[in-house]
Amino acid sequence: TFLPPIPFARRMWAGGRIDTFHPIREHDQILRRSAISALDRRDGKAGPFYLVSILHEIEASGALALRERQDLVFREGGAAARGEPGAEVPHALSWSVEASATLLFRFSALTFNGHRIHYDRDYATAVEKYPGLVVHGPLQALMLFEAARRRMPQRRPARFEFRGIRPLFDKDSLTLSGRSRSDGGMDLFTGTASGATGMQAALHWQPDGSSHG
Repeated sequence: TFLPPIPFARRMWAGGRIDTFHPIREHDQILRRSAISALDRRDGKAGPFYLVSILHEIEASGALALRERQDLVFREGGAAARGEPGAEVPHALSWSVEASATLLFRFSALTFNGHRIHYDRDYATAVEKYPGLVVHGPLQALMLFEAARRRMPQRRPARFEFRGIRPLFDKDSLTLSGRSRSDGGMDLFTGTASGATGMQAALHWQPDGSSHG
């Protein structure tokens, strides 16, 4: 009931951005405000779609702790656009991940995501015309964020933004790649062994000496 009456029911996660301002600590009183910040109808290679941006703000005991923008695509039926392979990514850092059906099912359960393209292969291939189970956009974003955090555990994030380039599937050999930026942040990518980019992201750290923690 929160979303406007969009006629297309098939949803995809297009991207998002998270800004952190203040720590959330035990016993804080949490308040979340959500609003639709943008709604556009557009035409793409797979037909018309709606791009909806939702803005969430989370307060912890009266202080703004986190702001998140979620960009969602709603499309009508038929085969989804596959996207184009991205430019070759410099693999300054690289990890491999098995995007197994078990992993996708568990992430769907963890996030209460009932979209069948992530765990019902017959539905994903026969109804929505994908070549396999779709790797969640938020799962890819989370893996990129965690890979960067583990490499630099002493730093704390200030901003994390990500955008889906093309769908990735459980048949793909999923890679996580990254490189350092001149401003001290990191550019991050998911992709396949053939070099196709699935998601690109940018992580910005809190300034050294920040009290955020």
